[in-house]
Amino acid sequence: MAFWMDKGEPQEWLRDKDDTTCNDGSTNAVTVKLSTAIPLTWIRVVLKTTDLPQDIQLSFKTSTHWDKRTCIKPHVAQVNKRTLDILCVTDDAVEKLSLSGPGVKQLCSLYINKGRNVAVKESAKQSSLKNPEFSPSFAVNGHEDSMFVSSSSACTITLQDDPSWWKVTLSMDVHVTLFHIYTVNLYGTLQGFSLVARSRSNDFFTYQDEEEKPESDYIIVPSRKISFPVRTVKIVTRRNASLTLCELQIFGGFPPQDGRGKHHNRPSKLSDEQKELPLLNKTTNDIFYRCQLSLHLFHIHELAGENVYNVTVAERGSDDVASLLHHFFQTMCQLSEAKYKDFQVLKKFCDPRNAAYYDSLPHDGEIAAPLHQDLSESEDDGADS
Repeated sequence: MAFWMDKGEPQEWLRDKDDTTCNDGSTNAVTVKLSTAIPLTWIRVVLKTTDLPQDIQLSFKTSTHWDKRTCIKPHVAQVNKRTLDILCVTDDAVEKLSLSGPGVKQLCSLYINKGRNVAVKESAKQSSLKNPEFSPSFAVNGHEDSMFVSSSSACTITLQDDPSWWKVTLSMDVHVTLFHIYTVNLYGTLQGFSLVARSRSNDFFTYQDEEEKPESDYIIVPSRKISFPVRTVKIVTRRNASLTLCELQIFGGFPPQDGRGKHHNRPSKLSDEQKELPLLNKTTNDIFYRCQLSLHLFHIHELAGENVYNVTVAERGSDDVASLLHHFFQTMCQLSEAKYKDFQVLKKFCDPRNAAYYDSLPHDGEIAAPLHQDLSESEDDGADS
């Protein structure tokens, strides 16, 4: 999530995406303005060190309230020697975020999470195809180059239906933060469109475009966070008009709790006994770490993004993310399959290249014997600024 310093606070070190440039100790308070107001879930702060007692207070201003509000009992987890994750969930979209207290003098970087694009590679369909090559899946292929093309060659296009529509069905329920629609501004094909997000129980959220001029991209942030988990999202155009859609990004996360429904509101570290548990590789430590800190599932799932599981496990010839997560949920956290529902929950956050390999594994809980490896702390930069 991009942001800039509030007026009168030109600290470039905080927004330069460089964790080696830090506060010189001259200030114990900073305020940032978000480029797009969004509900908060968690933020990450990188400090010079976490060895010293860290006292950082969070406050924020929403788009619906004029007064500044504070995060009540934020849940804090220590990721490594320099990094803290702070869980602060808000219902309203936040415009400004302030950090204050002695700990700010140790501050180097701030990352604000806006959720994960959960629409990538999901099942999509539409009212019609103008050309068989213009598949509805083009709008959820995750290719950023399709968002800024000068023609419709990388987008999906319908006929002039009455009305035209496009729909994506998510493979699991998601708490949505915002929608980002990219299109090609040809003849204003999305002008006056409506977006409808529905739950499995048919609760719905509706957005109606009222812009006077057509746009090439639309950022839709509900004034208050959608209260129900979303399963489908549908975009509908005016009657007798075609629909051109290049990409739909749906950013969201998961309820702020682990499988046992618990939180910790202070940093913790692994015990010697926990360090002796078998781990698949160094990256597994980060997942296990979050389990022991009782962080919410979003943190765990976020780790299954790109460039995380890149270590080959010798026994299997492949680093199978889904198998690893299954082992994590069922063995390390002692959760039954009823708790984490089914294997689709795990497969959802795996690299698609691993899915076929995972399908060939037994589904009876037998997981290849993990390698034993000592815990070694490593830097983790999984959050996006």
